[in-house]
Amino acid sequence: MSNYNKHVRPVENNSDILTVKVGVKLVQIDDVNEINQIMQTHVYVLHEWRDYSFVWSPNDYDGVEYIHMPNDLIWKPDLVLYNSKLIILLYPDRQNSKKKEKYV
Repeated sequence: MSNYNKHVRPVENNSDILTVKVGVKLVQIDDVNEINQIMQTHVYVLHEWRDYSFVWSPNDYDGVEYIHMPNDLIWKPDLVLYNSKLIILLYPDRQNSKKKEKYV
């Protein structure tokens, strides 16, 4: 981690494409207002990418296939969820998700 920079997109070459897979998993429907056509929900936002800095052969490390890193130590994509009453910024302070009241 001594040469790792969490502020730089994790690719070997600047011209490389970094694919970030994004999905949403519905956790709960809190409220449905049919008259105003508003639905309030709780969701998990799932995202996945490959950081070439964290690639190794498990055979070289006693079969270790996964590690867990604190959020504030790794690069994360800038994601914003639109098309909602709230604009939700994921990792705005690089710690946790926060919500800001806004209309789109």
